[in-house]
Amino acid sequence: MSKRIGIFGGSFDPLTFGHIDIIERGLKLVDELVVAIGNQHHKSAIFSAKERAVLIADCIKSDKLKIVTFDGLLVDEAKRCGANFLMRSLRNSQDFEYEKSMAAFNFDMAGIETINLFSAPQYAHISSSLVRQIAKLDGDITKFVPQNIITSLKNKLN
Repeated sequence: MSKRIGIFGGSFDPLTFGHIDIIERGLKLVDELVVAIGNQHHKSAIFSAKERAVLIADCIKSDKLKIVTFDGLLVDEAKRCGANFLMRSLRNSQDFEYEKSMAAFNFDMAGIETINLFSAPQYAHISSSLVRQIAKLDGDITKFVPQNIITSLKNKLN
């Protein structure tokens, strides 16, 4: 039987409890889960891709977890990593419509399937962009991100 390798891509700037929940649930479905941090040069990131990789590794401990950074298309990184499928999260109906289209494009481009995991209700409203906005305004983000992320954000923003 071949190894089941999933890839979960995102910017993770910053990693949230919603991301952690999806990663931990995804780890139960695979032999290896690749968390692929996209270098989105069109966006201004708070953390470098390397910093995000370290923060993710600090939050999630698993022998089945591999963290990579990449440029370009997630489907191309999936091929490089030998992934059998993409793993995505759905928070709401807007995510569903977007991810439905993306799954079709990814299958057409690379013949790779997409598995969607629904966000746990307590995390469905969390987004990295909202966490960044709240943190920049010195708001309380303890319900949305782990303490190491809070500390790192405060250090970056001050």
